[in-house]
Amino acid sequence: MRETLDVCRALADSFGQPRWLATVVGVEGSAYRRPGARLLFSTERVLAGALSAGCLEREVLRLGPWLTSRGPVVRSFDHRLDEEAGRGSGCDGKLEVLIEPCAALLEETLAQVQHELESEHALTLATLIESHTAVLPLGTRFLGNAHAEYHSSRLPELALQLSRAAALAPRPRRHRASVVSFRGLKFLLELLEPPPHLFVFGAGPDAVPLARIAGELGWEVTVCGTDRVSARERFSGIARYSSDLERCVTELDACARPLAVVMSHDYERDRDTLAALLPSRCEYLAALGPARRTERLLNEIAATLRVLPARGLDHLHAPAGLSLGAETAEEIALSIVAEAQARLTESDGAQLRDRPGDIHESTPQLQLIFAEGA
Repeated sequence: MRETLDVCRALADSFGQPRWLATVVGVEGSAYRRPGARLLFSTERVLAGALSAGCLEREVLRLGPWLTSRGPVVRSFDHRLDEEAGRGSGCDGKLEVLIEPCAALLEETLAQVQHELESEHALTLATLIESHTAVLPLGTRFLGNAHAEYHSSRLPELALQLSRAAALAPRPRRHRASVVSFRGLKFLLELLEPPPHLFVFGAGPDAVPLARIAGELGWEVTVCGTDRVSARERFSGIARYSSDLERCVTELDACARPLAVVMSHDYERDRDTLAALLPSRCEYLAALGPARRTERLLNEIAATLRVLPARGLDHLHAPAGLSLGAETAEEIALSIVAEAQARLTESDGAQLRDRPGDIHESTPQLQLIFAEGA
């Protein structure tokens, strides 16, 4: 998801005007978004991000500047159904939202977040959402590495305690956020990762909807095809284009969250591409075509090129995509992107109506008690 990066970029681009940041920090019941969702806004105008499907933004834009006249606040927005009055929203949930003016320290922190994400580095962000002291106001933030190890020259002891707390906090891949409470403080801990980067190895007309849908999700997209001008023009404005297989594989391995689809429809080219990708860092690797074709490709790779990944073939999906009854290029692209999304979030791709309980799992919460002097 590229929302955090979009918010950081919009904050930098809107320098010189009053801006506010709203962050979902708690959810009770059902809600369209989860903790960590962000909305950057100026006077009566959304700049980036979203907190809901549209039912909350207008209220936040209207109340935000007034609510934060004395500093950051956490405000509850209750959209649960009032059965007697017959009113409510489609979400039927209660949200806790941190709203804060974009002061210099916040801008500095988000500029660092932008730098790390654009450099393909995962990081953790700890945001103070409940405090008992004016020394640590709401919205105080700590940046940590991918292992949730925090450092602060201003508050080194608190950063150390936060690192210890974060080490114990559950951080499932599916929602990437948890809440940790200790010593009267409450922090929202988030794992922030660069957007996934999809590499499409094949530049036929059927690769166009795949690149377009991935781009709509906020993924970075690179297409690797031939030198033909017609192929390059096909992806103008949709994706980066290259005809250098070796260079694309090198770039793929430098990405934090690489995905790849092999679909050139040329047997030898697909074989060489698959051989180069099998040992790569791909989180999701898919090959178009029937299973017997991919099996034949793998047999030739093993026998002739002697390239097989040490980690096995769990990341290889062939035939590519979920079973959606897809037939057209657009439908097939949808099924592939859906399968890749499920892989990224460690989800099973099952129908939500068959899921017992709530659609979303509750945000993990941990209450820690430190011994004196610890």
